[in-house]
Amino acid sequence: MHNPATLGDVLFRCAIFSLFSYKCFQLLKAHLVPWLRSAVKQDRNALTELIEKDKLITISRRKLESQIHHQKQLFTVLEHNIKRWHHDLYLAKQRTEDSRARVIAKYNAKLAAQQENLFITQALAAALPQALQNAEQQLLLSYARSEGQANFDRFISDLANNQAQAR
Repeated sequence: MHNPATLGDVLFRCAIFSLFSYKCFQLLKAHLVPWLRSAVKQDRNALTELIEKDKLITISRRKLESQIHHQKQLFTVLEHNIKRWHHDLYLAKQRTEDSRARVIAKYNAKLAAQQENLFITQALAAALPQALQNAEQQLLLSYARSEGQANFDRFISDLANNQAQAR
């Protein structure tokens, strides 16, 4: 059954509960509060570290973006220089080919003129003895007398001298 508690019992129990609560509070204060403070301090340190890392990452990202931008500009300049170099090389090649074509055309014209001169010279060399022989026969018929014979011999020797000088 149920025993009614006396006022002294209730006060004693309240005092014990108060002492127990006080000791629990002291234990919490002595152990839990320092642990919570160290946990909060660790969290703050971790947060500070993360903030510093974020700043470093942001700075690194900006540097990389700047380098990428600089590299793009450099690439654009290099690409422009390569295109200009290629165009200059193409123009130089065209000038060389045009010059070569002019030299070949001059050479071919000179060769044709030389071939023509050679043909004329060979034709003259081949035809001149026959022409001299025909002229000699014509002159013999025309100058059959002695006075004509002397003129004829002189004329033939002049022709022979001119032919020798021509060669």
